[in-house]
Amino acid sequence: MRKRIRGFTLIEIVVVLTITGAILALGFVGFMNYSKSSNLSGATSNVVSIIGETQSMAKNNVLPISETSESAVNYTYYYLLEFKTNISATSINRYIFKKSKSNVWITTPVSTEQDIQIKLLDKAEYGGIGNECTYVLFESMTGKIFLYKQLSATLIPPIENIYKSTILNCDLTVKLADENLSKKVFVNAENSNFGIKNE
Repeated sequence: MRKRIRGFTLIEIVVVLTITGAILALGFVGFMNYSKSSNLSGATSNVVSIIGETQSMAKNNVLPISETSESAVNYTYYYLLEFKTNISATSINRYIFKKSKSNVWITTPVSTEQDIQIKLLDKAEYGGIGNECTYVLFESMTGKIFLYKQLSATLIPPIENIYKSTILNCDLTVKLADENLSKKVFVNAENSNFGIKNE
């Protein structure tokens, strides 16, 4: 007598598919969360790297070709980072300003670099509005830091205002666009240091 082979019932198949779907959904959510966290860490490290690079440029007095050796002797240079966030755009810009030995500021920057953040991380927003860092200024040769906060970062304030600022520390929030995830970068003018803030 031939033995009858029993197959799976419809209910069993539905249960297996439901469990498999739930496992795949959890795995996808976990992967997406990891991806967002990884992008945020990359954007935050990018900000710290840009700050460090600019301070290094200041300490080594790196100047554009337009500045002759004669100009370099007669001026002190200042390297400015602008963290600009508004309704339509977010960007990190870098400028080089100079001040004469008689303490007269040249208001037009000798160098301008727009949008120096990594293009891969364009979806990151660099919060510099309100009670946070908007401008970070570095003095040439020393790398000394000056901080400035501005409610509306539409125009660069007079550079001497930033230089005379007495703010000792401030934070910079880095977040992904349309996401609740964020990290903070601290900048300390008193000790001229910076880094990712542990919260």
